[in-house]
Amino acid sequence: MLFCQFLFDRFITKDVVLRCRTKKNMWELANFLAENIGREISTRRLGNTSLSHQTVNNYLDCLGNSFLFLILKKFTGKTLEKYSLPRKVYLIDPAIYVNLTGREELGRMMENATLIELLRVKHYYFRPFDIYYYKEKDYEVDFVLSGAVNEAIQVTYDQELREREIKALEKFSERFKEFGLKIITWDREGVEELRNGKKVSLIPLWKFLLYSYKYV
Repeated sequence: MLFCQFLFDRFITKDVVLRCRTKKNMWELANFLAENIGREISTRRLGNTSLSHQTVNNYLDCLGNSFLFLILKKFTGKTLEKYSLPRKVYLIDPAIYVNLTGREELGRMMENATLIELLRVKHYYFRPFDIYYYKEKDYEVDFVLSGAVNEAIQVTYDQELREREIKALEKFSERFKEFGLKIITWDREGVEELRNGKKVSLIPLWKFLLYSYKYV
């Protein structure tokens, strides 16, 4: 764990700070993001604290370019994405999250691991798709792949699929009919049929990590 802390510190001091040419509030922002992986981060809300809205956006770009943080934009279904939309942030290594927070939240770590694997497939196998998340007032989809591959993916540790995951994919599929639907589970496998007739593939995390190129 000390090694994870060392790596995190070195990334911030030797890469991010030099890239952004500033130390002002960078530590506070980096630690806040690392402790809130998988949660929607509003740049405007952060900017209303101690940093300006534009500064937060610039810092997020620096952190993303360092490859320490993986930053997703919100999917809108439109070609152009607004720069000021909220983001979701993940880490290149979930162990950093455990080290900083002392918590082993398997659901959150599964989500982080799934994103890392999606990025590996995209770049290693040259799959032309972009990765987003999707959120409405009453539901959220963890990952949306848009491009040559169109998929909506939920990630859950729960042994019993919660209504929240099913309802989110159901509502998403009614708006974006061309997208395939998947749920990454801890160990459940099979196919579920939604109330609207759409099929959802259930894939255990271990199998997805081993054979992800077959699924996306």
